[in-house]
Amino acid sequence: MANKKLKAPVNIPVEKIHPFEGHPYKVLDNDEMNNKKLLKELDGVPQEKRTAYYVAAIACVFPDGRQFTVRGECHGKIAFEESGNCGFGYDPLFISEKGCFGHLSAEEKDSISHRGKALRLFKEELLKYIKEQ
Repeated sequence: MANKKLKAPVNIPVEKIHPFEGHPYKVLDNDEMNNKKLLKELDGVPQEKRTAYYVAAIACVFPDGRQFTVRGECHGKIAFEESGNCGFGYDPLFISEKGCFGHLSAEEKDSISHRGKALRLFKEELLKYIKEQ
């Protein structure tokens, strides 16, 4: 059996494309096509208006009915061209506070990413639940 890399669909809200509707940028069949389409959509848009962000949310419901949700966000801008070969999806285009995701190691990215933030918040909430038991 072939080992395939599993990926969840990635949607990234790009405020210049859908500034009022809040709809995420639509995902196509592959990363290269997505990135080319996004760059085409943003052609001529200045850097200060190329804002974008990733969002990750986690919901947890316990057998006793208690529940919680957490949300992590990572804000940045969309670059004018792809850069780097780390990560996947929009990483070569997404410029964060630490630089382009396409250049960040997994550890650097996890320290500021939407998923990393959401998972750290999830851990905090889960520990609260465990302490109450």
